[in-house]
Amino acid sequence: MTLQLELPSDIVDAVHVSGGDPAVTVMQELILGMFQKGTVTGGRATSVLGLSRRGFISLVKERQITLPLGVADFEAELETLNNLGA
Repeated sequence: MTLQLELPSDIVDAVHVSGGDPAVTVMQELILGMFQKGTVTGGRATSVLGLSRRGFISLVKERQITLPLGVADFEAELETLNNLGA
C-alpha cells in the first residue's frame, strides 16, 4: 500500500536537518513511534524498515528508545549479540 502525505514546509525542513532521505526518516519515525506504543513488534518494525535485527537495535539505541524486554527476552538478545561478536 502506498500512502502519500502532505507536510508543512517547516516539518519537511526539520526532516532534512536530520540528513538522509526524508521519506526514510518519516517512515522510521512512524514505525518507531508505533513500536514504542506497542502497536508493532520489534520483528515487524525490523521487517518494515528493511533492517537486520542488529540494525534495528542500533537504531532504537541511537534514538534512545527503551526496549520493552522481559528478563528472558533480554538474556536471549544478549546471547544472540554475544554469538554475533557484538
